[in-house]
Amino acid sequence: MLGVLVFSTFPLTISPPVAVGVGGDASPVLLTARPSGSNSTSCVYNATASGNWNDPGTWGSAPIAPFPNTLPAGCTVNIPSGTTVTVPDGLSVVIFGSVQNGASLVINEFASITFRDNGTMNNNVRGSVSTSVGSAIDNEGGEINNNVGAQIALADSATFYNRAGSDVNNAGTIAVQSGAEFQVQGGQVRNSGSISDKGSIEDFPSGTISNLAGGTITVERVVYNAGTIDNSGSIENLGAIDNNGTILGSGSITGRLVTPMVVASCSPSSVPADSQTNCAARMLGAMDATDGETVVFATSSGTGSFGQSATCMLSSGTCSVAYKDSDTGSPVITADYPGDSNDAASSGNTTIKVTQAPVGSSTLINTTSQGTANLTALPSGGSPLPLDYIVAGGVAAAIVVSVILVGWARARGRRPQAT
Repeated sequence: MLGVLVFSTFPLTISPPVAVGVGGDASPVLLTARPSGSNSTSCVYNATASGNWNDPGTWGSAPIAPFPNTLPAGCTVNIPSGTTVTVPDGLSVVIFGSVQNGASLVINEFASITFRDNGTMNNNVRGSVSTSVGSAIDNEGGEINNNVGAQIALADSATFYNRAGSDVNNAGTIAVQSGAEFQVQGGQVRNSGSISDKGSIEDFPSGTISNLAGGTITVERVVYNAGTIDNSGSIENLGAIDNNGTILGSGSITGRLVTPMVVASCSPSSVPADSQTNCAARMLGAMDATDGETVVFATSSGTGSFGQSATCMLSSGTCSVAYKDSDTGSPVITADYPGDSNDAASSGNTTIKVTQAPVGSSTLINTTSQGTANLTALPSGGSPLPLDYIVAGGVAAAIVVSVILVGWARARGRRPQAT
């Protein structure tokens, strides 16, 4: 019998060899399907027991390489209620995919977890992320969502980095313990929950911290601000805010700033043209009572004006002026504090919106018929009459009056005088 050799038209994929270390311990190997011509990976890991991140028993099966050190884009890690997953001492984990934490994620001493290139973490209700000595959470172009009821705790000498292009959205609790650092080197940190600072928060020149309405930040030690703090919530300063950047918003800030500044706000912040708004200046961090000092207001609009005066005198650190603008737009209102013997000069600004004034009512209605505008009068208690009827009626009445005058003049035997 002749043998038949059959060639398959399907590509043959050969898995890489399993690396075997001393003692026969095998490292996890990737056995995954990849679409032809694609570098994407699709996989889901569910923690079935508490254990180390790099322990296959934590996930119930051998993890897919390059996991555990790297979670590829498109892959998801689920940490369900009742489990604790630990990144062991010294291990560096890079996340390109997604971590869904509903229980406990622990980062041990000198270990790190990095969210890179749209890698995400959703720390869900009752989820907890905790750190240890020398450990780090590094957000490099990723997104970290600390949701309502969740907590991120930074221990002594641990560091949280938020870099350019990264986002942190906190609706839960972020606790920066003594000796820990929260560094906003770029990107956005949006807080609608609670941030407590017993260590240090550093906002770099390209960083923005937005404390949203309802958000609270409690400073027990120090905040170094060289970027932007946009505060619509509450900042309770029991320590020090060393401000060399910009502080915006109408939220409350208690305590003193190491470097004083003026915060400007207008209420309402959106008004119709030719309507008044009240613009206030608030002095933060001044070394004296700031009573009697003058604040000078200015506007970027050529059609705006300030009430009786563009200046006001501070009383208990605040004062205000009236402002209105005759044109629509978004003028910038600036408040300048010239400084005194105790405090350096400073300036703050805010942007308002001037909208179109409401159109007033009229007794004439403009209607259009076949491209011709007809003005229609509105008689009291009757139906509208076209204006040409009214004009014609007026001309007729004038003719009748003229005829009567001519007849009367002839009856008197003299010509009527020209009018």
